[in-house]
Amino acid sequence: YATSCKAKEDVLLYLCPFSVMDDLLVKHQQLALFVATHFAEKLSRRAEKLKAFTTDFNSDGLKQVSGWEDFQVINSKKNIITCLPETTIKDAAMLMNQHQIGSLVVTDKTQQPVGIITDADFRRKVVGKNRDVNKDSIDSCMSSPVITISENPTISSLILAMGKHKIRHFVVTEDGSSGSQVTGIISERDIVVALGNNPLALIKEIQQATDVATLKIVRDKVEQLLKNYLKQEISIGFVANFITEVNDALIAQAMGLAQSALKEKGLTVPNVGFCWLSLGSEGRKEQLLRTDLDNALLFLNPDEDEAVVSYFLELGKIVVDILVSCGFQECPGEIMASNPKWCVSLKQWKNYFNEWILEPDPKALMHANIFFDFRAVYGNKEITADLKSHIFSLIKMDKAFLNFFAGNALQNPPPLSLFRNFVVEKKGEHLNEFDIKARAMMPISDGARVLAYSYEIEEESTMERLAALAILEENQAELFEELKMAYGILVRLRGSDGLKNNDSGRYIDMGGLNKLERQNLKNIFKIIGEFQTLIRVRFQTDLLR
Repeated sequence: YATSCKAKEDVLLYLCPFSVMDDLLVKHQQLALFVATHFAEKLSRRAEKLKAFTTDFNSDGLKQVSGWEDFQVINSKKNIITCLPETTIKDAAMLMNQHQIGSLVVTDKTQQPVGIITDADFRRKVVGKNRDVNKDSIDSCMSSPVITISENPTISSLILAMGKHKIRHFVVTEDGSSGSQVTGIISERDIVVALGNNPLALIKEIQQATDVATLKIVRDKVEQLLKNYLKQEISIGFVANFITEVNDALIAQAMGLAQSALKEKGLTVPNVGFCWLSLGSEGRKEQLLRTDLDNALLFLNPDEDEAVVSYFLELGKIVVDILVSCGFQECPGEIMASNPKWCVSLKQWKNYFNEWILEPDPKALMHANIFFDFRAVYGNKEITADLKSHIFSLIKMDKAFLNFFAGNALQNPPPLSLFRNFVVEKKGEHLNEFDIKARAMMPISDGARVLAYSYEIEEESTMERLAALAILEENQAELFEELKMAYGILVRLRGSDGLKNNDSGRYIDMGGLNKLERQNLKNIFKIIGEFQTLIRVRFQTDLLR
């Protein structure tokens, strides 16, 4: 047996026939992964630690990024070193030593795999058998037949196969069979590395970081995983949740480091409730890239103590500096917790919303839109719930506000000209480029925000809001579902383009899109047009002119 156990107390054990278990393993990948981690040679103890570590995360509320092992793939090593079956053991060993590799694939003359020799094979089958390494050929001690797989296998499938076949190396071939050419190799170590380079592991690294330099290193690693996920076309909902969990963990750790730094200066956290707010796209859990920071601080200060204000402003400045050091950009409009205007008490925040809602000015409201997408990230989240309840109460008092709110949501009409050409920038740095944020994403997110507040919907992301609206308005469910799908496409397109060009992804070169992508965008603009018509009619925005 690969493992054994001793019961500490009376226990009831169930014996499950292998035929039944085999069927269950095929149908349930999570069960397969659980079982495989216990039987994979030498991987079991490491996998067990990672499994326990995963359990810890799920208990902390990070279930939105669980299940990654079912779709995260492993890329094989391409600089594959091979030899022929008649190669002598000595020559094979020298070849492995020369290339500093732990395994050597044995192929026939057509590069089809016939066996594999590893360091472990040398110890067991060569050193322990007193072979003549100068005369004996490698096929006398290689492991054969080899287990072959196709490109891009998932982590869970590999762990399951390792447990089933008791192997530590997989030979990758063109079609996954031993009858096609070798294209790569995946080792046990590659799997262990991949297990450590997943959403949960990266978040754990952030939570354990003790300095800003480490936080930046981990956040850079996240960017690479994001590239892989977008390339694999993983569900954009999962990707957005993953990045949100990462950014939230980063903010929480930055808050801890900042508080420690202030404590060293003799400043302790005031004995009042406080909360860090993410605003805008990060507040909506949609910020895939490290673009502009939009955040604020909210705290209780019933005695209006200047020392309390001073502490949180200093805290906000340090946290913003840490986030900038980790690759984010400062907000050009200074909508950050380091700005005294946005680092204020709950009382002052309520005053801000009183002004925006009860005395709406179209221009002022346009700049205030970002504050209606706030999300509690760190601290006493009940304070934020109090603020949200206050906003809903204000809107009930003066429903005319929603008309102004809706008017702002219609500032960007569908971006197609009279001749159905894309409306692009006419001047400046982004001449002839398409502003995907202002002309495609904002019309959807702004409209969804208006409807969410009109229904007192608590969901924070645009796609969650649209899903909730589809349930509330059955007669418009199809439109909301189409908008949800369209928004996911836009988020993915912006993220992919930004990673490719190492920028915010906001401005897209339409010449870089293929015909299908351009047609998809035109279809999305048509849906946006229908959505804006709904908003215009429902909130009678034409009467505001």
